[in-house]
Amino acid sequence: MDDIQAKIIELEEELTKTKYNKRTQHHIGLVKAKIAKLKESQVSRSRGKGKTTGYSVKKTGDATAVLVGF
Repeated sequence: MDDIQAKIIELEEELTKTKYNKRTQHHIGLVKAKIAKLKESQVSRSRGKGKTTGYSVKKTGDATAVLVGF
């Protein structure tokens, strides 16, 4: 977790140091995308710790469903 946070801080510092102009627009966009991706992975890691039990339905036979009247 600390590694991801350190990368986010490093990229944000790079954003503050980079001047915004026509030549740096693409680079700044890439850095912002990397930051967003890292933040999303950080959130998903913290959310993914819950234990869930799912259910499954066994599929058997053939079925045809028709919607009439739409």
